[in-house]
Amino acid sequence: MADEDNQSPVPDEQKLVKKRKIAHRYDVSERTIQEWMDDGKLPFHKIGYMVRFDPVECDLALERFKQ
Repeated sequence: MADEDNQSPVPDEQKLVKKRKIAHRYDVSERTIQEWMDDGKLPFHKIGYMVRFDPVECDLALERFKQ
């Protein structure tokens, strides 16, 4: 339990989220998210068989592609 007490809370913005949630964030389909992943436009984390996204990293990456 001591380790839990020493951890600072992580804001929701910094938690890893599922593909469905990141698709909702950008108002696109999950298929579009997959295409962005395949094209290297959207960073993601592979955790075992799961794919997760850091919303802050995604915002920064997509901002670069807008320019």
